[in-house]
Amino acid sequence: MAEDFPNGIGERSVHGLPNRIWPAHSLDAPSKRNRGIQSFFTLSNFWNLLGILALVWFSLYWNYAIKKWHVKSSPGTWFAPYQFVSLDFLHNYQAARFWINGGDPFRESFGDPIGRKLCYPPIVLVAFSWCALFPVGKAIGIWTITLAIFAAAGALAAWYSRRELALAPVPLFFALAAVVTCAPVGYAMERGNYDLLLVPYVLLAAWGLRRTGWLSDALVGYALGVAICLKVYPGLLLIIPLLMRRWRALGLTALVVAACLCFQAKNLPIFMANLNELAIAHNIEELPAASLVAHSIPYSWKAVWDGTRLGILARIPGSVAALGIVGGLLIWVSWSFKRSQQTRTLILPFALWIMAAATFIPKVSNDYNLVFLPMAMLAVWDRRDSVLVHVGLGFACLTLQPLPFAFSPSVAMGFKVLGLVCCARSLVNRTNEASATTTIIQVQTARQPSAREGVHVG
Repeated sequence: MAEDFPNGIGERSVHGLPNRIWPAHSLDAPSKRNRGIQSFFTLSNFWNLLGILALVWFSLYWNYAIKKWHVKSSPGTWFAPYQFVSLDFLHNYQAARFWINGGDPFRESFGDPIGRKLCYPPIVLVAFSWCALFPVGKAIGIWTITLAIFAAAGALAAWYSRRELALAPVPLFFALAAVVTCAPVGYAMERGNYDLLLVPYVLLAAWGLRRTGWLSDALVGYALGVAICLKVYPGLLLIIPLLMRRWRALGLTALVVAACLCFQAKNLPIFMANLNELAIAHNIEELPAASLVAHSIPYSWKAVWDGTRLGILARIPGSVAALGIVGGLLIWVSWSFKRSQQTRTLILPFALWIMAAATFIPKVSNDYNLVFLPMAMLAVWDRRDSVLVHVGLGFACLTLQPLPFAFSPSVAMGFKVLGLVCCARSLVNRTNEASATTTIIQVQTARQPSAREGVHVG
């Protein structure tokens, strides 16, 4: 309603007072309390809350699993849990303790849960020598928690990297939950496999490559050398210092690898023989060529194309197909990285993607080493990507999240490869954007008159 005031100006009033003199806590000007409530109920806080709840559920779930030595029933996950948790960790736990007590786990039985001889490189004995200090129950708990911490560290580094690239913000706790609770991390924790042990070495190498000097090159050499000796596939990371012409870092990496190989060098042939014996014992050649919890291109190539309209592709050897797909993507991304004028902020995303790509090449590659793909996706996926990239990464997320869907193994394998391809496309987009931004800044700087130039008046 309107009222007339002494000055003759009619204004719409609230409770008899004009709006122009109504206090700040009126309906027209929300109070600080209302603004605080509104700021709390935001979409970002909703996703953070969802992430916190997922992390709480994750903690309770694994606390139960460690206490009971068993992961809850299989229908709730992609992978089929073993009879007890940490099957692969117990292999290394028993081998390290046996070695410290003077035994030879490469040639003698050391108490492996399923009777295997040591089928990992000799340096693994050093990496798990700490197991001699703890009984098996405490060691399993320490190792499982450590794997979760490594996964969280990778997620945090990827989240920080996307901030450096000025990508669309992702709530921190949601990002942590998306990586820590994903299917590959859960599978790695259930089996106790040590692929997640590579995460701190990858982060350390990326940190060193962002800097120059002897100390940085020494850190890069140490991190890459140890990672390569723990697992072979991190060797593809050597592409990064090669593209950056960090010859000293490459040389130091070679020295570290040589030093690690010299440790129990006599057991390296026995290690390879044990691997072949394990493959024969498990009839790897006769297993189904496609699996919901594996992503080896050589192993699943034939099964993916057999019986389809493109069945002729099944005639291509799987190893050739793997080298063609992964090699082609690697050349494409490497060329884009090399051309970029701003490589510093792209080193970690590139390293995470390379680690994910490398796991598609071995003939036996279970999903517990696919942990680097969700980290790479978190580091580079942005709203500026094309619709096809969003769709492809969305399908990949269906196989990365822990709850299973009614997919055939071939379809699941296709989604994982599609995720790798679309993540590569997103990474190339980021490199192109970084180059364009640098070019624009250089052009604008060149056009600005020098501060030393005087102003001439005609």
